[in-house]
Amino acid sequence: MAVPVHLLIFVSYTLAAAVTPFALHFGIDGIDPNVAAMSGGMVWIAGMVMHEVAVRFRQQARLSDEIVLQRAAYDRVMGELDGARASLKLVQDALEAAAAKRNRAAQNEIRQVVDEVRVLKALVDQLASRRGAASGWRGGGREDGMPTAISNRPAPPVARDMDDAKILDTVRDGLKADRVDLYLQPVVELPQRRRRFFECFSRIRTEDGEMITPAQYVAIAEREGLISAIDNMLLFRCVQLVRKTRQRRFNLGFFCNISRHTLADPDFFSEFVQFMANNQELADSLIFEFAQGDLDAIDESVAMELDRLAGYGFRYSLDRVEGVELDPADLAAANIGYVKLAAASIIEGLHHGGLNPRALKMRLEAHNIALIVDKVESEPDLIELLDFEIEYGQGYLFGEPRLGREP
Repeated sequence: MAVPVHLLIFVSYTLAAAVTPFALHFGIDGIDPNVAAMSGGMVWIAGMVMHEVAVRFRQQARLSDEIVLQRAAYDRVMGELDGARASLKLVQDALEAAAAKRNRAAQNEIRQVVDEVRVLKALVDQLASRRGAASGWRGGGREDGMPTAISNRPAPPVARDMDDAKILDTVRDGLKADRVDLYLQPVVELPQRRRRFFECFSRIRTEDGEMITPAQYVAIAEREGLISAIDNMLLFRCVQLVRKTRQRRFNLGFFCNISRHTLADPDFFSEFVQFMANNQELADSLIFEFAQGDLDAIDESVAMELDRLAGYGFRYSLDRVEGVELDPADLAAANIGYVKLAAASIIEGLHHGGLNPRALKMRLEAHNIALIVDKVESEPDLIELLDFEIEYGQGYLFGEPRLGREP
């Protein structure tokens, strides 16, 4: 209540108490004046007590209303706090999920590096065991920066007038100093000549910047026990190349040769198959290629490893085919998805052997096998082949092997 109202009530009670003795004195004969005065005092006291009680009741009611309001405000704040806690929990869960995702990605990268190191260690051990400390092999070389496109630079000149000893030294030094380069030759889609695949080849640079080709070093490297290291290094780099290239283009395929030397090394090949099991995402872009004679000569254990590799989604290509008499069903059973035939063999079979290239292509396609005509060297040969709706071609007519370019 406002102060003037309290004052008015106080004055009213005081007047009532003052009037009461006079009312009793004149209203009741013979009443003692002291009693009348006491009665007035009691009226005043009673009035003040009732007023105090009324004030207390009003304050208690107001306090109760405030408590209700405070409880409502408290409940509202607690609701907001619970909402904030729930939001914080969502943020925390999201952060934990993101951290877990980063950890998984990091673990995958670590696993990938470990796998690559294991494969490289196998190469190093293989070379070291065959050449010993005298070869000076200490490993080394880059694991990053693999080329992902064809370089516009011309290929370095081929080294000439090198005897066997010089070629052998070049091979050893090239392995030790990481001068084994990856070259790419396009496989085009016909008739547009659009690049659809690349085949991977190796070249070894000399210290002077020239290069030696497989025709120069293969026989010597085989004799000295180095060819497996070269072939396996090429195989490993093909995998690195595909991984880099997939970051930009997913519609390119790469043919990578698996030589008879790799197939004849069951320990390394088993390690490599396990390595590819951890890189199954590359299966759409990587095709492993075998010479027909090498594939025919594999033993049962290697055949099982090839079946296991195919089970991870990887496809195979058959190269250096002897003759054109092929059984597509047998090829499909061996997980062959591509067959490469030399242009000269097809044209020879067409003119002298009664071969129908279109019928051969259709038989292969019926088993999901694509025909690629390689070693196409001239326009007249290409025109003759296009009459039979050949879809893929490879050869110097479409581009020679060129050095890969850093991304």
